[in-house]
Order: sequence, then structure tokens, then C-alpha cells
Amino acid sequence: MKRRTFLAQASVSGASVAFSSLAHAAYVPSVVITWNQALLASIAATRTQAPVAARAISMVHEAVYNAWAAYDAVAAFTLSGLTRQPLAARTTTAKSIAVCWAASAVLADLFPTRQSVFSALLASTTPSTGLSTADAAAAAVGRNAANALLAMRHVDGANQLGDLAPGAYSDTSGYVPVNGPDTVVDPTRWQPLRVVDTGTGLTVVQQFLTPHWNRVKPFALWSASAYRPSFSPAAPTMTELLQVVNFSAALDNTTKAQVELWAANPGSVSPPGQWMQIAEQVSANDGNTLDKDVKLFFGAGQALLDASIAAWDAKRAYDSVRPITGVRYYLRGQTIRAWGGPGLGTVTMLGEQWRPYQRPTNPSPPFPEFISGHSTFSRAAAEVLTALTGTPFVPGGLGTFVAEKDNFLVFERGPSETTVIQWATWYDAADLAGQSRRWGGIHPAEDDYPARVIGSNSGKNAWALALKYFSGELLTESIDAGQTWNFDGTITLRTPTRRGLFYQWEYTTDLQTWLPLTPTSQATDTTLSFVDTPPAGQRRFYRARWVAETP
Repeated sequence: MKRRTFLAQASVSGASVAFSSLAHAAYVPSVVITWNQALLASIAATRTQAPVAARAISMVHEAVYNAWAAYDAVAAFTLSGLTRQPLAARTTTAKSIAVCWAASAVLADLFPTRQSVFSALLASTTPSTGLSTADAAAAAVGRNAANALLAMRHVDGANQLGDLAPGAYSDTSGYVPVNGPDTVVDPTRWQPLRVVDTGTGLTVVQQFLTPHWNRVKPFALWSASAYRPSFSPAAPTMTELLQVVNFSAALDNTTKAQVELWAANPGSVSPPGQWMQIAEQVSANDGNTLDKDVKLFFGAGQALLDASIAAWDAKRAYDSVRPITGVRYYLRGQTIRAWGGPGLGTVTMLGEQWRPYQRPTNPSPPFPEFISGHSTFSRAAAEVLTALTGTPFVPGGLGTFVAEKDNFLVFERGPSETTVIQWATWYDAADLAGQSRRWGGIHPAEDDYPARVIGSNSGKNAWALALKYFSGELLTESIDAGQTWNFDGTITLRTPTRRGLFYQWEYTTDLQTWLPLTPTSQATDTTLSFVDTPPAGQRRFYRARWVAETP
């Protein structure tokens, strides 16, 4: 082996996050890496924003996982209708073909305008001549994995197809902002701004991005609000406001570079996509095989999905004011010192003139403040990488980002001298990502720290569940069930479930003979419920049972 430095694109400006590590000299990226790169390129090309990007990442890599699981001896599928392949068919070539077809089909569904890109990539990653019988079977395995995934995700609450409300991913929750772009009715609530759409150049009023995201089916979350933190008081405190202002006044080369490194604005790979790029570095460092890459990217992708749902649940629940509105409202008429705009440095201004260190045309995100999405995504991914690699430390000792003099900053010219940012652990990198939003005037610390906790829970629990799929342990785990007696004499039964497995409710009156209460049903969500109406005078005991009907 020899020492190498691995690079991954980390911002729209083309700068890179890198770490030095001992890499396998013969390392050849698996097709999982190839298709992950196609996914991230599509997110950037279509200006897909964070929550939708997280879902796209999870979808591609869940389909890839299920295609791969068909060739594994013990791994459990996450969805029904999929078949394990016979031992003779479990070859590296077959797995690779299945993975490629699965990824291609899901990407074509998510990004239909890039169909030609995916077709060309499929042709370059699978046999170029006519498919043999074995190759055709593997292609069918991949297509089946993609179709099962798409059938589930088309009705997962994201409104991808625009069938629940007009427009892909449009709001289905009925959200209406309290404030307008020119009027603050309630200074504790989010205010949509007039901004320049960098895609069209037109001035538009911001719309809350996916306020219905707490309705999207998660991976390991029992409910979108499972980790929701308390939020009090609703109004920003003077300490929070002055913290944001003081950070702005203290901006320097290092903190400006940090802000722009982790910003991942529309047109980049997005905040969750940055961590999938980092996962590519981990794969290269460890010399991953196809099998290892499938597990790495599946686990990270599902953690990022759950992080998006948990973070947006809090944003929708609290609808909290952004600093750009809070500082201008509460500090209006007061003299402050802060960043004055591109090339102006720190200047004296009135509170109502304050601006974040962001793009002048689009200075604040199109959704409420609490909690930080960057912190949630980053901590979730850091937990998966730590668990998978067995250490929180970055390979080679340090992660490194170099911002070259006058050749990196986008919000203004700079930095004025070459600047180096480094971190020793995945947690350090996640913390820097969260802190970057504080330096950028997007969040106070009160949004950062609770988000780290939520991200940690999302990452740990998603990885723990992924391990159970990998090992097949899901098929032997115990099932907890609960029941509620209703006033009308009915009984509501509930049990947590795992997607892709089959369950049945049973009852007994003597604790000896168990009888079926419901037909066998395949779980498509994380909870299975049933309302029973027992005969008058009959006392019933209930249980939920996993039924071995998976192929």
C-alpha cells in the first residue's frame, strides 16, 4: 500500500475536502461509487435541496441494497416481492449487474430529465453486448428491487408525483406563513423573504420548502416527532441575537471559508450529499469491495433520510423566526457592528440593516430556523461512519480543507490569504458544519446543539437497524405490542414493525390457544395498528407475530 490523498467535491465552487490515508494500491471503486456519483451530480444539476436530496439518496441506496441482498445468504429485504437467488447465481458479476440496474431505474424516476445520462452510464457499467441468460436474470433482480422501492416511495407522503397536491414535492399540510415578505405580524415566526432565484434570475417570495416532510415514511424512526426537542421561549433572546451579531463582526478568513465550505447551497450536492462524498473517501481508504460499499451507503443514506424527517418535523412544529428577521426587528434603531456586505468587512450599522454572511441575492434559507438541518445531517452521518469504521478518527489523522487565496469564497472575493481548516474526527467535522451556520448568521447556538442530539439519535438508530437487515436478525427479534381500551368498547392494538416483514395479530381467551385476528400483512411503515371489537363478556389477550412469508 502507499500513501494517497483522496479528494471529494465539497462545494459548488469546486474546492475539496480531503484526508490523507493509507489506501489500498489496487483499489478500484465499485459500481456503488459510480452510481453514487451519478446521484450526487444529478442533485447538483437539478438544484435539488436538502430534504428531497436526502430522500433521493436513501432511495437509490435502498434499491441497491435490496438488489444486493438477493445474492446474500442471510440479509433480509426491506420490501416484499423480492426473491433470494440460488447459490449458483450468487456471483460478483451478477451482483454488480443487479446493483447497476436498480440504481439506474430509481435515478431515472427521480431525475427524468437526465435519463440519457443514466442510460449511458448503465451501458458502461454492464455488459456491452447482448445479455446472457445469467446477466438478464441479474438485470431483472435489479429492476424488481427498483420497482418495489418506487412502489413504496411513490406513496410515502413526500408527494414526489404531485398527486396529493399540484407540483412535485409540494406542500400537503396546508402551511400558510404568518408573516409576509414586507410585514412582520409575529416576530417569533418565520418570515418568507423576497429573493432572487439563482436558477431563473427572477425575484420571488420564498415558499416554505417541504413543510409536510414530517409525513414522509422514515427508515428507523418510530414517528417524525420521536426526537423533537422542546422550544422555549418562542421569541429569540437578546443573548441569541447578540451572539449572531457578534459572530458576524468577528468573521475572518477561516470562519468565512468554513461557512462557504459547508454551505452546500442549491446547485451543489446539498448538505446530505457532502457526507455521501465523504463516504466515498472512506470506501477508498478502506479498499472497499462491492459488498462493503452497499452496506456503507445504505446505512448512511437511511440515517440522512431519518435526519431530514426529524429536523423538518421541528421546523414545521415551531415555525421559528430566522436571525435575519429577528435581528432586524428586535435591534431596529440600535447601533451594531457586523459584516457590512461583500468586500466591506466589519462596519457600524443600524440593526435593521444587518445581513447574514450569505449570498446577497438569497441571504436566508426558505424554511424556519429551529433546528439546524446542517447539524442534524452531519451528526447522523458522523455516527454511521464512526460505527462502521470502528473509530471516530479520520483516516490518516486529519481531514483537511484548503481555501486558496482569492480563489474560493463566493459570497465575496477571498480569502485574503490561503486558509487551511482541519478536523481529527467525524464528530469534529460535523461540529464544524453546524458551527458554520452560526458564523454565517443562519442559526444561533440554540439551534445547533439540540440538532446534534437529534442527528446522533437518527444516525445510531438507523445504523443499528441496518445491521439487523444485514445479518437477518430482524427475523428473530421480539415484538412489543400495546393496546388501548376505547370508550366505545373497542380495543386499539399497535406494534412497531420493520418494513418488508409480514405480521399478523392473534388473540387468545385462555392463554393457551392462539387464534388469528387479522390476515397476514406486509409492513410498509414503522407501525402496524388494528381496532378489535371483542364479543360482549369475552376477555381477550393479544399478541403481534412475525410471519415467515418473506421470499
